[in-house]
Amino acid sequence: MSDTLFAQADDLFAPLSPGSSVARARATLADGLIGVVRDDSGEVVATVTEADLARLDGAADLRPVLASLPPAIVADSDVTFAEFGASPAVTLLDVGARALVLLEGAEVTAVLPVGVVGAYFASESYVPPSSVMTPHGGSTDGSLGRPRTGLAHVVCAEPGCGHLNELASFNRRRLPTCANPDPPEHPLRIGG
Repeated sequence: MSDTLFAQADDLFAPLSPGSSVARARATLADGLIGVVRDDSGEVVATVTEADLARLDGAADLRPVLASLPPAIVADSDVTFAEFGASPAVTLLDVGARALVLLEGAEVTAVLPVGVVGAYFASESYVPPSSVMTPHGGSTDGSLGRPRTGLAHVVCAEPGCGHLNELASFNRRRLPTCANPDPPEHPLRIGG
């Protein structure tokens, strides 16, 4: 049996919003916590550390830096490492995220630094998934809505854009087009 992502995660994190004051965010993150930034609709849009805020002298809130922050990968907290490793979501580790933000329903329960994921995959505790196809194809994550194994939330860093994109997988050699419905069409530009 493979450990769940939550079993290796840290349930100490700082909930923030784009409107959080920079001073409050710096004070909250001073002890090395990872901040989880959620927009007004409750979507996780980024993760942030105190070091990310060093370049925000004079900014009142987090809005000016959102597109430059590393993307957040959201996944259900009960997903196992075997499920994550067998899903297209494992490719999201290449998007430049700092952490997986684990959810139970709509609530953030913990953060799992990407380095911990890599270390777990390299450890003897990780048992790679079987290469045998399931009745549902190569993955049992075929439900409608957000894939439970992971989805990257990426705020486009193209000047003047700032659109929140959702990626179920990622290939650095073929960058996706930004999903912003307003022209002009442009490649998704990833900050961080």
